[in-house]
Amino acid sequence: MLTREVFREAGRNLASGTSRMLVLALVAGSVMAGLTAADGVGMVRIIQADRDFRLRAATTWIVKAQGQVDPAACEALRRLAGVPAAGARRPASQGLTVAQLPQNPITVYQVTPGFLALLPDLARTGGAGLVVSDQVAGALGWRLGDRIASADGQAGLAGQAGHAEVAGTYAYPDDGRAPGLGWAALEPVNARTAFDECWVDIAPDSPAVRALASTAIRLGQDQAASPEISQLNSTLGPPADQAKAFHARPTLSAPWLGAATAAVIAATAAWARRLELAAARHARVPRLASMIQFALEAGAWLALAGLACLPIVAHYAVEAGPGDGPAVAWALARVPLAVLAAGVLVAFLVAGLIREKRLFAYFKAR
Repeated sequence: MLTREVFREAGRNLASGTSRMLVLALVAGSVMAGLTAADGVGMVRIIQADRDFRLRAATTWIVKAQGQVDPAACEALRRLAGVPAAGARRPASQGLTVAQLPQNPITVYQVTPGFLALLPDLARTGGAGLVVSDQVAGALGWRLGDRIASADGQAGLAGQAGHAEVAGTYAYPDDGRAPGLGWAALEPVNARTAFDECWVDIAPDSPAVRALASTAIRLGQDQAASPEISQLNSTLGPPADQAKAFHARPTLSAPWLGAATAAVIAATAAWARRLELAAARHARVPRLASMIQFALEAGAWLALAGLACLPIVAHYAVEAGPGDGPAVAWALARVPLAVLAAGVLVAFLVAGLIREKRLFAYFKAR
């Protein structure tokens, strides 16, 4: 019976305006929305910076050792955690000269099948042939499946003289990555002879995995020098620890700041009604009933304030992308949850601190 009356009294106060629900919801909602948006901006910036780092091939590392790269060992690096792609490359014995541009031969590289996974915007027919850059395809008007007729009777494919097929195209933008594949054609081979380079995509960055990339080198007595390891695109600087940056972002304390602000708002709102609470004590209303009633009222206007955060959480979750969206949504949801929990708890506790013996003092100070 008592519980029912507590809920009824809280409902009457909310409906009549006694609890100042709309004003408090507006103030708390502004705080929630501001903190949630600030944290969302901080997280999305970190995610987009990491995404741009990967899109510009700054996560790809090249192990160079002329005539010493084991193609099977290089491709086996894909089995390591955090290595989405790996493959070997070496120059073909000769380039490709076409009739349309006899003075501008196309550089041909032999690559292992796994190397193609390192290339952006790769499109393939599934058949055998050369995989050419989009610059070559655009300049010569080649499309997938077209036959390539060379000016000198060689088309770059071993055992196929005079013509080959455009089996694929790839993009190689001029965004700071090392030159060499912009005007080129790739010949996928399954050769087990030594290659010159092993390309490894490591994301997220791991110094331990980078060190293991050197295992693609064939060790022997005739090894001239230690392998050279370089970043395909070094213009963005060395890889950053994105997980560390995420957990060290300036807005990480947004839930705590929101909780502290909500505590102040809830305490102020409860203290402003101290005369009402003291009068309820004088009328023999149980202390616990008043505490629960104020907690319910605080929960109502805090929940209303939390609705303002839903569009903000959804917006930044979408901006983060499907891969990171759920994590961003949960991280942002902690702000309104912390505000709600702190506000309800403080309203409950402050309501319990009001004493009946102070009723006359409260009345004089009203």
